[in-house]
Amino acid sequence: MLSANELKMARVIGSICVCIGVVLNPILAEPLLASDGEIESNAVRSILSVLSLLGVASGLILLFTRSVFIVHTAVNVSLLIVAVASTLAVAEITIRVLPGIGLPTPLPLFMPNATGTGSHRVRPDLAETRRVEGKLYTVRTNSNGMHWREVPRQPSDGRTRVAVLGDSFVFGLWADSFATSLVGVLETALDDPSVEILNFGVGGYSFADMRLYLEEEVLAFRPDYILVCAFNGNDYRDTFLGLDKWRIEGGRLVVDSALFVQRIPAELRPDPEATLVWGFFLPQLQIFQLLREVIDIRRETGRSFASSFVPSRSFYEHSFWSRQPVPEITRRAVDMSLVEIARMYETTVATGAVFALASLPYREQVYATNPVGSDYDTGLPQRFLEEFARERGIPHFDLLPIFREAARSRERLYMQRDIHFNNAGHFVAGEALAGFLRDSVFPKTHVPSPSVSAARVSDF
Repeated sequence: MLSANELKMARVIGSICVCIGVVLNPILAEPLLASDGEIESNAVRSILSVLSLLGVASGLILLFTRSVFIVHTAVNVSLLIVAVASTLAVAEITIRVLPGIGLPTPLPLFMPNATGTGSHRVRPDLAETRRVEGKLYTVRTNSNGMHWREVPRQPSDGRTRVAVLGDSFVFGLWADSFATSLVGVLETALDDPSVEILNFGVGGYSFADMRLYLEEEVLAFRPDYILVCAFNGNDYRDTFLGLDKWRIEGGRLVVDSALFVQRIPAELRPDPEATLVWGFFLPQLQIFQLLREVIDIRRETGRSFASSFVPSRSFYEHSFWSRQPVPEITRRAVDMSLVEIARMYETTVATGAVFALASLPYREQVYATNPVGSDYDTGLPQRFLEEFARERGIPHFDLLPIFREAARSRERLYMQRDIHFNNAGHFVAGEALAGFLRDSVFPKTHVPSPSVSAARVSDF
């Protein structure tokens, strides 16, 4: 027979189990687990339903069973489950509440393009602060929506103007300030008072976005040189997805998942059923992100950060663009990108300015133990641009060798929980680009070659 205290404990634990089971019901769990309030995967719904039934069933057993063995076993198992769940819940809440511990929340930087032609712009006169990986970062924009000091549209002091275009890497995300960003370091390293650098980097930009920005905004600043910095990890992808790939919610960019499904073949999208745990549940937990970071740090405490390169089969991943043989969708995305770059080139030289290209590497390229394998080539993404530029006499600079050499120093060049450069990475890129401008671009003049719009991928 169960004592009165044992019966009371069984009822308390049984009540808790029933409550947990009710909360895990998919209808109630959706607002907690899915960012848009709706769980799309049937497998996720099924697992939540099973867990909900188990919780309710075990709770009802504890509430109404009088068998000593069953109650004692259920109590012990339930206490263990409740203890583990409570510990994880407290840890998760703590990480989310305390600043600077969990993943950084996206900055509300963006607004729709007021011209109505598509794309987006950075909001002007912003000052947004985030604590990321233990450091405080403040992102400020000027009245023109640039992560830069205040500059007039019309040059008034006779200095040579260099406009740098790109995505969030050029924007300078997670640099301490715009002075320590890639473009700020570039200006400092040039150390030339006759040259003025302008930062036109915008997060989430593709080559199509850059081309539109160049035509509608950048040329109004009368630049003498246009330097387009391409990020090897996603600029082809974003160009393929078009100018309408993002929705803006609360100043933040949100992927249009319906468009992604519409334009990307199913076999090149992550399988929600196959990646149920790793792709859905765990990535949403801050504690999982921290544990993964600890594992990464332990792996990286050796002589270098080098790791095996594994080309992804997902169109969305950076390493996809290094796959060999080149997938057909890659060729299409690169073709579209080269057409947009050709249009930027034509527009630039039509104003009498000089056009130049640079390729920024993604993390896996830099730390790949073997740069080339049977099914990948880490140099492939930038080689598309190199071939395009060489055929037209456009100065092009590949920063991957510079970064691979810098990575040997054991100094981290990227953020731990983010794809972007840290201060060290911004410094390496800025110094290298300054040398590129001095040695290969200044004071070159450039005569456009014919048929630049006929940009196609060569047989790589």
